[in-house]
Amino acid sequence: MFHVYIPNNTFSGMAPIGTPLMSIGRSNDFTWTSTSMKTDDVDVYIEKIKNDSFLYEDKYLPLAKFEEVIKIKGQDSRNYTFKETIHGPIIDSAMLGLKKFHPMVPDFNSTKLSYCFINHYLTDRSMDFILGLFNAKSLEDIRESIEKVTANRLAMIFASTSGSIYYQSTSQIPIRKVQGDRPLAGWLENNTWAGFIPFKEMPYIFNPEKGFIVNANNIITESNYKYSDYMGHYFSGGRAERITQLIQTKIDQGHKFIAKDMIEMMYDEYDYFAQNSLPYMIKMLKVHKNYTSEVESIKNWDFILSRNSHPGALWAVWVKRIAIVLFENKIPDEKLKNLLRSTILQQNIPRMFLPGYPSIEKLCDNFNTKEVEKCDMVVSKAFVQACKIVDGKTWGEIHMVQLKHIPFSDIPILKHFFERYKSVGGTHSTIHSTHYNWAEEHFMAFHGPGSKFVVDLGDDEENYWSIQTGVSGNAFSMFYDNLIEKFDYGELERFSYDRKNNN
Repeated sequence: MFHVYIPNNTFSGMAPIGTPLMSIGRSNDFTWTSTSMKTDDVDVYIEKIKNDSFLYEDKYLPLAKFEEVIKIKGQDSRNYTFKETIHGPIIDSAMLGLKKFHPMVPDFNSTKLSYCFINHYLTDRSMDFILGLFNAKSLEDIRESIEKVTANRLAMIFASTSGSIYYQSTSQIPIRKVQGDRPLAGWLENNTWAGFIPFKEMPYIFNPEKGFIVNANNIITESNYKYSDYMGHYFSGGRAERITQLIQTKIDQGHKFIAKDMIEMMYDEYDYFAQNSLPYMIKMLKVHKNYTSEVESIKNWDFILSRNSHPGALWAVWVKRIAIVLFENKIPDEKLKNLLRSTILQQNIPRMFLPGYPSIEKLCDNFNTKEVEKCDMVVSKAFVQACKIVDGKTWGEIHMVQLKHIPFSDIPILKHFFERYKSVGGTHSTIHSTHYNWAEEHFMAFHGPGSKFVVDLGDDEENYWSIQTGVSGNAFSMFYDNLIEKFDYGELERFSYDRKNNN
């Protein structure tokens, strides 16, 4: 937690150590939050290099060169010479581990790659935005200065004491003529970026008619947004849809929101995808009578992936096993692991069985066998595997979060002393988001919210915060892990917003 006092204003919020901007916080007049956008702002190009030239269209053009000096305390400085094409600096393919970029990356003979990153083309003035935020009197003032944030593609939401709300996607995004989801031929002009989305046309929302804005790493634009093709890949919309459902239901009931409502919503573990897809998947099940009790358990499931839920565990493992059964005999193991890590795959597996989804019968068939496999066979086989893996356990018994210590988690003799483990509910498609790696056999959560912050602009006493572990890095301190239980159970720390130093 940070508190910054300036004449006539106070700023309270949370920020990564060493950064000047509170990524989530409040002042006398505003509150704001931010999360990363899932835009595609990097491309890798396969280059044809000849001596100190690179091929572009039908000509070899000279490589640009630049020097970098890396100063090292107590040692001699190291000088490096870098070369670059029109796309960016040349990087050896071995440095990038190219085959891990995408499960379908083609083989190629080139040994030279160039790295094209949008920040090569932009000048960041985030500090000017921070100063503008300190002096802003209205959300319109913030919109004028937020254009200066270009180093990061952020989804930022602001609210004011006057009742206005505002969403803004920061920076800019490349405009492409082709998909940039795999290495591109650098010598083809058609593969080169055609420019950038102007800031004035980047997605934003100001005081929407419905009265609220939802952002949970979801696409925020309408389907007719003219730059939709360039916005990148986003996490599941299930979380945003569930948040919208909860808010709209309370609005329809005439409910007046308070801070505690927001805290309760943060820990919602209702799986929106399961609600829609599970009834159709159950109809496809053809399993031995030995699994009748497990089928009945998941039939009667309330769609809540709490740590105490056994059918929730069955669902989470079942969906993952469907993905594995679908692809395990069709692509090499290494590419299968890369595919399983894809959030796009994870969010689409349940949707495949909805009415109206394009037929996947051909995908369900294993072309390496004479028998024609149907999708009900895939679903049933995966369900039996899930039952054996879960073995009567609850979701929290197999789904843990590992809280690592940097750097001592990498030292075996110290690892178990400094690390902490905690059973958790939720998954990637619940509001209480806890991602785990589908390419691993375990269900250890590796990604999720590390902090919580709730503000009531109408009541200076109703402000709450928490972090996932504790406020001390000293393992011998009582504050090293004192917030773990509270964080996981929604018992956030209440604090008073302090205006007393304002003149």
